[in-house]
Amino acid sequence: MNADIPRFARFASKVFGVADGDMTAMAKEGIRRSREWLKSLNMPLTFAELGAKEEDIPALVAKLGLNGNTLGGLVQLNDEDVANIFRLAAQSREA
Repeated sequence: MNADIPRFARFASKVFGVADGDMTAMAKEGIRRSREWLKSLNMPLTFAELGAKEEDIPALVAKLGLNGNTLGGLVQLNDEDVANIFRLAAQSREA
């Protein structure tokens, strides 16, 4: 979100009808509503819900085959960045 708050705020407005206002608040509300929408579809939001474990992360990152390269459009992500995102997904938390 922090890489492009206006983009996230625009998404929140256009997709979820979040009222115009403070862009950071709009972006956060859009993320909250996105999580709720995914949850309503019974989509997994955490590794636990997916059946994966934190110890699976190195193998999952390796399967990307980045080999020192990056991926991503909004923000370029390397192996370490992806592993950190996966670690966040591995933490159990409420939506």
